[in-house]
Amino acid sequence: MYMMTKKIIILLTLLLCFAGTYSCKFTSKSKIEKSAKNFAEALYCFKFTDAQQYMTSESRPILSFLSSNVNQTDLDSLKKAGNPTISILDIHLNKEETQATVKLKIRHFVKLNLLNNHPTIENEKEETFLLVKIDDHWLVDFRR
Repeated sequence: MYMMTKKIIILLTLLLCFAGTYSCKFTSKSKIEKSAKNFAEALYCFKFTDAQQYMTSESRPILSFLSSNVNQTDLDSLKKAGNPTISILDIHLNKEETQATVKLKIRHFVKLNLLNNHPTIENEKEETFLLVKIDDHWLVDFRR
């Protein structure tokens, strides 16, 4: 009887350890997905101020440059196209759980053309973002 109880306790302990590890990974992936999707939605809707909260401070100058080049023609194209649809295709988390590569599909979006100032409405594309974990927040990092 004692051996049986001991085996059950060991089995339950292992099960709880496995469940805890899986739960942490699930929580991380959930946070990563939320940050990546919120960033992409803000970026592709030209809500650059909203997008800033989902990116590293070192990456913000790139967003600042992009936002300074958006004009009324671009905004009119966005209004005509409507909001894009963003979906997560894949999340790859490194072993240390400090970086994640997120592959997204963006549908029905406005593609800016900074050279000739003629935006186009595109059907679909795949985009990959690198996110880094900083103080328990997952942020897009354009520097890498």
